[in-house]
Amino acid sequence: MSVSSTTKDVVALLESQHREVEKLFSRYTQSVGSGSELVEEIISTLVVHSVAEEEYVYPAVRRRVENGDLAADRAYQEQAEAESLMARIDDMAPDDPELRPSMQRLETAITAHVAFEEQDLLPRLRATLSPEESAELADKVNSAEQHAPTHPHPHAPDSPLGHKLTGPIATALDRLRDKKKDN
Repeated sequence: MSVSSTTKDVVALLESQHREVEKLFSRYTQSVGSGSELVEEIISTLVVHSVAEEEYVYPAVRRRVENGDLAADRAYQEQAEAESLMARIDDMAPDDPELRPSMQRLETAITAHVAFEEQDLLPRLRATLSPEESAELADKVNSAEQHAPTHPHPHAPDSPLGHKLTGPIATALDRLRDKKKDN
C-alpha cells in the first residue's frame, strides 16, 4: 500500500487505503487492453489490506464493539468471497474473455464491503478507541502489510493465528513468484 505509514488513526488509514483501491479500479475500468499490470496491482493491494484487517482490525472489532462478532463475521465472509474471486482472476490469462467481467464482479463486491466497513464497522470501532489505541492499531496494520502475501490464498485460514502461522510461507512464495514474473 502506498498510504503513508505515519497515519496514526487506524480508521483514517483504512479509509485512505479504500480510496486508493477505488482509484485503481477506476484506472482499470478506463484502461485499454488487458490491463494486466493493474489487475496484479489491484489484487496485491487488496490481499495485503485484507490480511492486515483480518489479523488486527476484525479481532479488535470482536473484542471492543457491541455485537462485534456479527460484524467481524460478516467482514470475514465478504473478504473470503472476494479472495476466492481474486484467486480465479489471478489464474486468468490477460486475454481471457472472462477477465473484465470478473474484475467488474470484484469491484462490485469490494465496493459493497467498503460501504459496510465505512458506514458500520469502522465508526463503531473508532468510538471505542482512544487516540493512543488507534495509533497502536494503525502501527500494527502497517506492520502486517509489510509482511503480507501479495496473492490470494483462499484455502489458508482467515484468522489472526492462521495468518501468523501460514503468512510467512505464503509471503515468501508470493515474493518468489513476483520476482520470477518481473524477470
